[in-house]
This record gives sequence, C-alpha cells and structure tokens, in this order.
Amino acid sequence: AEEVPVEGAEDNIPAAVRPKCVASTGKGQANVDPLHWSLTVEQWLTFVADCAQTPTWKALASVKGEYSITMYDMKDHFVVPFTRGTGCSIALLMTEAKQQHAEPSQVELMLSHAWAGSVLETYNGLQSMVNHHHIPRSTPVFFCVFSMYQPEDGALGGLSIAEQLALDPFARIIESKPQHGMFVCHTNCFEVYERMW
Repeated sequence: AEEVPVEGAEDNIPAAVRPKCVASTGKGQANVDPLHWSLTVEQWLTFVADCAQTPTWKALASVKGEYSITMYDMKDHFVVPFTRGTGCSIALLMTEAKQQHAEPSQVELMLSHAWAGSVLETYNGLQSMVNHHHIPRSTPVFFCVFSMYQPEDGALGGLSIAEQLALDPFARIIESKPQHGMFVCHTNCFEVYERMW
C-alpha cells in the first residue's frame, strides 16, 4: 500500500500519512459481526507507534505535550482521516492489510478507556498488560476508538455510531465472556470513571 497524505489537517497540524499497516479498503463495518470488530494487541501497539512517528503527532505534542495527546486527538487526526469513505474501522482495515479478505478474529479481550485519556499512557499500560499479566500480543481486542467506524460519513458498508451502538457491541462482547475478560485503561489525563456514558 502506498503511503499518501489523507484529508483532515486543521490549523497548523499537518495531515497524517496512512501507514502501510492500514489498508485503504475493506469489507465494511455493516458486513462484520460486532463480536469480530477486533484488532490484536500487537496491531494496536503498531498503529499507535506508527502514528507517533508522524509530523502530525509531533505537531500535536508541541502544542499540548506528548502525554496529553488523547483518544479524541487520535480519532480526529488519525482514525477518521485514515478510515473516511471506507466504511471500515481501523481494526477492520488493519486485518485487511495483514491478510486480504480474512475474517477478523472474535474479541478475546475488552479494553475500556476514557476518550480524554492519554494515548501514551494507554500504550504503556498495554505493554504492561503483555509483560506483567501475560496477555499474548496476538490477543484480539475491542477498543472502541479503533474497533468502531468513526467518520459518520454514510460510506457504503459503513455504519453510523448510532447504528453501531444499536448492535450492542459492548454488551454482546461482555456476554460472550471473552477469554481474557476486560481491562480498564486508567491514565493521569482523565479518570475513566468520570466519563458521562
């Protein structure tokens, strides 16, 4: 996959370049069961590490501090620009990039987080989860910023946030009793239990 700048830069933040680990097309969120809206821990770590190497990340870090880059920033500057028009989440596009036309694996770990939480602290927490709690890097996870289609653009095969929530992915995943359960990602930026939903 060729690296090309994508739309979405605002103010003095340069547009991000889609990394090779993210395909530009896929099956579409509407065509995959929510229990399979997954990416592996390794893919999660790779995606964030790739984003952190971009001029976009560096510009955000210079404005707000690297540890103050939040999941809102990830959505606005990376996730939406990389997925806009595809109908696919980052998770589905990463599965497509890794193995064309492969069915994503069923979620084995639910990651709960606050959108206003620090991306780098979450990254460090996932590294700790692997190193100290022995969660394999190959574990398929659900992480809503990356697992749900975010652009709200009506793309073919895509679903709006409301349509995705109507499929009840959070409850269905929890009811499926994922092999590794649920981890809650706490950061210093924002306390996950203070969120309004």
